[in-house]
This record gives sequence, C-alpha cells and structure tokens, in this order.
Amino acid sequence: MLQRHLNICVNCVHCGAAEDVDHALIFCPKVRSMWARWGGGSIVREGARNDRLWAAKRYSSFTLYHMALGYINDWQQVNMTSSVPSRSGEGRGVVEGLSDEAQLDWLCFVDGATFMERCLYGYGVVCQDGEDNFVRAVSGHFVGRCSADVVEVVALREALTWVLPLCHGRRVFYSDAQNIVSAMNSFYDNWTEFGRVILECKQLLRARPHVKVCWVRRQANVEAHTLTRVSHSYTSRCSWDSPLTL
Repeated sequence: MLQRHLNICVNCVHCGAAEDVDHALIFCPKVRSMWARWGGGSIVREGARNDRLWAAKRYSSFTLYHMALGYINDWQQVNMTSSVPSRSGEGRGVVEGLSDEAQLDWLCFVDGATFMERCLYGYGVVCQDGEDNFVRAVSGHFVGRCSADVVEVVALREALTWVLPLCHGRRVFYSDAQNIVSAMNSFYDNWTEFGRVILECKQLLRARPHVKVCWVRRQANVEAHTLTRVSHSYTSRCSWDSPLTL
C-alpha cells in the first residue's frame, strides 16, 4: 500500500511494532497466540488484518483459529473433488466419503441461469445412473431477479428437492459453481440470501451421508446447462423420464 502512495501507518495494527512480512506472519504476539492454538502451520487470514485496519474490527485468536480451519476445510473439499465426469465414466475420480463411485446409483448434474430481459431465472437437472445412462431430467423457472450465485444455489435446492425422494441410494450432485461446493462444506453461517438457501440445502442433506455435492467443470455439465437455457420456454416445471432432444 505504501508503494501505491497510500498514507498509512507502517506499524502493526495489532501490537504497534514496526511491521514487515516476518512480523505479520510469525512474530506479532497476536499471530503467535493464533499459532499456539493451531499447533503449527503457516496460514494467516489476510482479511483479518484489513478488517482491523479499515473497519476497526478485532478478532480473538480463537476466532482467527476457527476461520483458518474453515478456509482450509473449504479448500480441501473443493480440491478433493477431482476430475471431470464423462459419458464413458473415465476420469471421474473418487468422490470423498464414497468408497467406490462405480456403486453410485445416480449422478445429478445441476445448473442455473438468469434471463434478465424476461425478469426470470431458471434451472436444469439431468440425472444419470452409475453407467452414465440417462435416467431423468427436470427444468423450471421462477419470476424475479437474483444474483448469479443465488440462482445457482436455488438450482441445487430444486435438484435436491426433486431427486432425493426418487432415489434412496448413493447420489452425487454436480455443480459447476465452485463457491456452492465450498459453502456446502463450510462450517460457517452466511446470513445473506445465498447463505439462507445454502442452509436449506444442508438441511435437505442432513442424515444423508451417502449424498454428496461436488464441483464439475462447465464442459462436463453441458447437458444441464443446455436444459437450463431453455427453462423459460415452459409455462411450469417439466420433467422427462426418457432421453430428450434440445
């Protein structure tokens, strides 16, 4: 910030000592306290310092410790969702918590989209069995305007509401919105509209250890994406139990 000619104090916002990288990451008593609770490691939430500097917010070492745990958990959950599902099933990878993905009953691909000119937002869900054969699909829309992240998580909620009563085996819901996967695996409450819908999704998955929400690349989610783009064409929610042509 000094290099960008901002007039700021060069001392540590926590203890007042002269601040450099080593002090900020290792030697500040506040940081030492956090590492003492952590028991090792080298991750500091940079946002905590900015909150202290610009918003006068104070975080206890206990709070910082649990923030770090939450961010590490988010990162691990997202990165454990390996590879890209394909029609052939090759390169799908093993979903965390499921010992053998070949035993999956359903793979559900989910996507959402906004149609600003129509004041609508919609969703599409395409389900396959463990052999990548088409099982079912559903598409629908709502009237209103929402941010992109809210639309994506609403699509997940609609997918869970529709699919969970239909199949009682092992299921994976794939979304190409990485922030949704991160939020679903986070320990922290988010009181925004996005967080409220995330909470609804978590409640739907409560006591269902064989159901997972995972991230997938956009190119592997093309069927759900295509179905979502035409969701505004139907007057109400539509479902299919045989392969459809879009």
